[in-house]
Amino acid sequence: MNTHVYLFTEQAIGATYGIGSYLSLLLETLRGETDFKVTVVELLSDKEETEEIFQDEVRYLYIPKANNGLKKNYYRNVFYTLHGYVNKEEKNIFHMNFMSCRKLAAILKAYYPQSLVLLTVHYSVCALEGVASEEIMNDEKGFMGYCDVVIALSEHRYHFLIEQYGIPPEKIKIIPHGIKDTCKVCQKQPPQRKLREILYVGRLDENKGVDLLVEAFGLIEKQVPDLRLVVAGEGSLLPALLQKCKGYWGKVLFTGFLKREELEEWYNRATVGVIPSRYEEMGFVALEMMMHGLPIVANNTTGLADLLRFAKAGTLISLNLQDKGTATEQLATAIVNLVNNKELLRHFGKSARKYYLEKYTFGRFKEDMLAIYRK
Repeated sequence: MNTHVYLFTEQAIGATYGIGSYLSLLLETLRGETDFKVTVVELLSDKEETEEIFQDEVRYLYIPKANNGLKKNYYRNVFYTLHGYVNKEEKNIFHMNFMSCRKLAAILKAYYPQSLVLLTVHYSVCALEGVASEEIMNDEKGFMGYCDVVIALSEHRYHFLIEQYGIPPEKIKIIPHGIKDTCKVCQKQPPQRKLREILYVGRLDENKGVDLLVEAFGLIEKQVPDLRLVVAGEGSLLPALLQKCKGYWGKVLFTGFLKREELEEWYNRATVGVIPSRYEEMGFVALEMMMHGLPIVANNTTGLADLLRFAKAGTLISLNLQDKGTATEQLATAIVNLVNNKELLRHFGKSARKYYLEKYTFGRFKEDMLAIYRK
């Protein structure tokens, strides 16, 4: 019997960054595995009507957003559209990646009871929005009730799902991200970081805490004049961030969105990477920095904190527990202390690279994911 994997994504900025990177990982995992068929389903597409495209042995289905912009019956209607493309004679695996797909998961499991429904928990809506909503938590718990397997990206999320959501441990699999080792320089020797640069990579939105970093740099550049801040990414905060740089524009570079291969040079030349996210389930950026042996300053939050703490890859600061002014000052202090300590920079960089090789390679990720798909 053929096995057909349906990978669900949504057209959103998150799909361009973290979840988009995760989808690419899954596609790379399945590439060349002849016992699988693969369909990528993009929901909330800007296409005017449903489109089916085949590329590199992968089928892409683009299902447009509702004409009236309302989501009330959207996922039910998605099922009716998708039904025409699903073969009930195959072993079907529906792999969800957005919390908004609860109703779709329920219908798919009801109509295809022999299918395998998976959910990778990339985020919690409550944590992302900074609210403690029982209604939202119950909705997420209900979603997981329809799933055969729930994939947690970190030990933190694994324990949270058990303790707060009551999900049976046997239903949860911990499979953190894994990325290919593209740092050719690191494979021979540590990068020669001759320039003095602070590097931020990610979306330019409030959750990512990039506003704190830009404000903190106003304090940093007064203490360490030869430092430069590089901000790689795009998003709604860009105009406001540009204004925050008034007085030190010449020391801040906004590159816009860069592909991973374009980021290689920046990862190899930076002095320190900064991840000030107010909430981060785990993050590809952290792994990319670790793979390049780049020391990190990060917010002490959820799975990101677990990753850096175990890896001994950098400095953690509890930014969420401080008012914005205090958080900005503490972030500036942590960065200054690290960039001025060459021995600690070397130690964190070496530990980061070592931990990546031990725990977060693509080979390990592929092996774990195929074990679930072949279950």
